[in-house]
Amino acid sequence: MLHSLAVSDLESSIVLALAYVAILLSTAVATSAAVIGLSRTVRGELTPQANRDGCLDGLRGPLALSVFTYHSFAAYVYFSGREWAWTSSPLFNQLGQSSVALFFMITAYLFSKRLLGASLSGRAVEWRGLYVSRIARLTPLYAVVVCAVVISVFSLDFTLHEPLLRLGHELASWLLFVIPGRPDINRLPNTWTLIAGVNWTLEYEWYFYLALPLLFWPLRLLSGPKGARLALGGFTTILLIGVLRRRDIVLTPLYVLHFSAGIVAALVYRDDVLRRVIASPFFRAVALLALVLLGCRMNSHSAIAVALTFMVFLAVLGGSSAGGVLRRPAVIWLGEISYGIYLIHGMVIFWVLYSARETAVLAKLDLLTFTLVAAGMAVVIVILASVSFVYLEKPAMDWAKRVTLGWRNSRRDLASVPS
Repeated sequence: MLHSLAVSDLESSIVLALAYVAILLSTAVATSAAVIGLSRTVRGELTPQANRDGCLDGLRGPLALSVFTYHSFAAYVYFSGREWAWTSSPLFNQLGQSSVALFFMITAYLFSKRLLGASLSGRAVEWRGLYVSRIARLTPLYAVVVCAVVISVFSLDFTLHEPLLRLGHELASWLLFVIPGRPDINRLPNTWTLIAGVNWTLEYEWYFYLALPLLFWPLRLLSGPKGARLALGGFTTILLIGVLRRRDIVLTPLYVLHFSAGIVAALVYRDDVLRRVIASPFFRAVALLALVLLGCRMNSHSAIAVALTFMVFLAVLGGSSAGGVLRRPAVIWLGEISYGIYLIHGMVIFWVLYSARETAVLAKLDLLTFTLVAAGMAVVIVILASVSFVYLEKPAMDWAKRVTLGWRNSRRDLASVPS
């Protein structure tokens, strides 16, 4: 029976799509648990989850894996001779778009919370340390991935098709988080498919980080007793206008709404009454309904989709753990390595499916075999991301902490010198 099903049936059957998602996520969680059990180093790096920011620590891993799940099917379609585009499955589309939206909300929440903490305590924001920590967090693995892209480009075609100076400009654009643009490298069509195009989100992340100094004073003004409710009311009004006008992008660009949702969430979480509301069983039930409705919506770019995603985010921030799943060590570890999962998965998918196409295996895959192949990719991705975190990302983060601590100690020493 299963061998008679085609991979394309994932697009038309919600039951098959849900089963596919469940198999890939379960495989990743099992691999994460095995990594924790086998590696003393990983167990030492695993951060205990102590109700910090609700269950956000456990959310990041499933989000990164959801993007991988969407891209695994999109890449199959692409290597089967069609375009890399949105599918006709609302579930797959939401795995891609809404997962990214939630990542943007998490980023905005965490850094807005940091600015609010500095404002309320009267401390100055250590901007230099903040940006050093961001560079140390995002750059090392990304640079390795870009190098892997270049190696892959010349593995596919060793001929130099462009002048070295132009090639250098293309490489610089990629290394600068594609802020100047994301050109094809050495004229390889659709170079971005080597990593499933995931680096476009890092460009928006950096725009947000660069805007943080501009957000400091508005957040300080909203940190008063009524600030959270004012911000929530204003954001809700914007979304409501978008719903009534039925516009895809309402009043502001879509991704600005996602980051704004995270900022509003940071204010909500500081309000005792609102924090109790998002932690209530009623709100969690509403958020569950929002999640179900989100999976049924084809359009991820509407105001309704933003509102539904925001409710899910608030529920997780309020402590909703999906029946305890988001508090499990294996899932929390997936959250720790989520940046690696996000950056690495595209290249694993590319080379597996490219090789399958070139050997004429891809066209012969039925749904069961393809699911097993995708599950195998999930195992490889979790292992590679774990290695990357322990030996590359974490040392870079520790270095940034030492540098920032050194600056603080220097200022303290200077302040203690008698005038």
